[in-house]
Amino acid sequence: MPTVIDVTSTIGCVAIAAYLAILSAKVVWAGWYASPADDPTRAIDGAGCAAVTVLQPVLGGDPSLESTLASNLLVTPPNATFLWLVDDDDTGAIAVVSALAATAPERVRIVSCPAAPPAVNPKTWKLHLGLAHVTTPLLAILDDDTSLSTDSLPIAGADTPPGGLFTGLPRYCPSESMWSSILAHFVNNNSVLTYLPMAWLAEPVTINGMFVVVRTDTLRGIGGFEPMLPMLCDDYALARGVRAAGGTIRQSSIPVAVRTTVLSGRHYASIMHRWMLFAMILLRDQNLPRSAAIIVLMGLPPFLLWGGLLTLGGPLWMLLVWPGAVVIRHSMLRFVQRRHFGTTEGFRMSHSLAAELLQPFHLAHALCSRTIRWRTRLIRARLDGTFEIMSSETP
Repeated sequence: MPTVIDVTSTIGCVAIAAYLAILSAKVVWAGWYASPADDPTRAIDGAGCAAVTVLQPVLGGDPSLESTLASNLLVTPPNATFLWLVDDDDTGAIAVVSALAATAPERVRIVSCPAAPPAVNPKTWKLHLGLAHVTTPLLAILDDDTSLSTDSLPIAGADTPPGGLFTGLPRYCPSESMWSSILAHFVNNNSVLTYLPMAWLAEPVTINGMFVVVRTDTLRGIGGFEPMLPMLCDDYALARGVRAAGGTIRQSSIPVAVRTTVLSGRHYASIMHRWMLFAMILLRDQNLPRSAAIIVLMGLPPFLLWGGLLTLGGPLWMLLVWPGAVVIRHSMLRFVQRRHFGTTEGFRMSHSLAAELLQPFHLAHALCSRTIRWRTRLIRARLDGTFEIMSSETP
């Protein structure tokens, strides 16, 4: 008769087998989705692409802000102009953008933005104010911690579907800070294996807002950013608005580099809490088959990895099952990053594993609390995507 140890070890083995099966499926589907057109080495004439205005909400305080903004000015085509959207009381950001704008006055315009009204997304508010100044056929939205390559805008301009959106894949750059590194590993573990497999299985429903390109007339045709002002998840709100108007999302496998400084474990937990809340809002909005696919492919694997720890209490040979699975996982993720990002720089097994094993705790936090700190505001997220301000005191 099976003992308790036998039963738990069997459960652990099943969990590991299911984890590796899901991981393998996502690796294969990601590879099938990525097309030759997404080859980042393909030559596209940047001078021949349509003129584009880059809307970039800027916040001061990040040590890499100046170098990131300067890099994007350097590598983008001459017909790409930048609107840097800065809070009118953000003295640090104003100093940085003013100095850089003086080096390229023909390509940069600074838009000073008053504080967002109550219950309005501050990032979307700045984009809303910036849209009035756009006169080019194409418009790009770029986070201030995101670095483009020479080909990013030309490829996006060529591949943006009429009436739709183009979005790239975020790749976080390595960092010496432990918490910055764990956050980077969370993104890099999941970026390729979330967006590309889901795009292969069905029409994408959302975007990663770190780099998005849309035709200006498409955006204005759905009311610009105004309908999205009360929505917490600005990325999803934009994608939903375009899809509701009949547009499609072009999920590219072109990576864009992101560098975010995470100051502490508390800061890291705050970011993850916010991202998990965003995921819950998106999931609630989907039909049953799509929700099930998201849960199985994206939500279940960390729990299965935890379940695999049950093998460590079994017979001697089973002690190798979980470590073996970790090694296989490590090899597969390195393969994915080498293939789709072109590099495995900074990839560390310990930080990668920690990022995945911590996910259930971040999910539990989001399930228990929908109150998040957003800059100087304490807000409560609603599952319909809107939010209410609880407090505006400085943390």
